[in-house]
Amino acid sequence: MTWIDLEDIDNPDDDLRKRGRAKGAAIFARGEGMWWGNDAGYFACTSGGDKNLGQVWKLIPSAECDVLELFAEPNDGKLLQN
Repeated sequence: MTWIDLEDIDNPDDDLRKRGRAKGAAIFARGEGMWWGNDAGYFACTSGGDKNLGQVWKLIPSAECDVLELFAEPNDGKLLQN
């Protein structure tokens, strides 16, 4: 995984996500909530996944190369409620 730099991040034209996507950035559906533990960062996407039932992603930072992995994407939306 590599990080990209974007210009004009104050985003007065509300197009930061579009410019990021054009440069190859990943897009996450309704990101909210984060937790740091076990040497990794976890964040939730409320309506992510094939069924729009939510996802949890895991970011593992490393001096060599950060790793982003899909940690959970349940088929039952009740598993990620609250």
